[in-house]
Amino acid sequence: MEPYVIASHRQLSRMHPVFKLLEPHFRYTLEINASARQLLINADGVIENCFTSGPFSLDISAYAYSSQWRFDHESLPADLLNR
Repeated sequence: MEPYVIASHRQLSRMHPVFKLLEPHFRYTLEINASARQLLINADGVIENCFTSGPFSLDISAYAYSSQWRFDHESLPADLLNR
């Protein structure tokens, strides 16, 4: 949404009906996204600490994919037969 906020502020007049319509929805979008980048999705942020298994997450996913996932079993006909 950030590109739309910036583009509307740069290209539309404050008197433009579309700007007036979108302005309440765009309010605080840039601040919220900046805070989210700083607190939630950065390295060692809340998302990384709460939803991943830490430094071993890549090893765990690589093992799961190498032992259980096969490309030829994921096609639509094979998937329908498995269901």
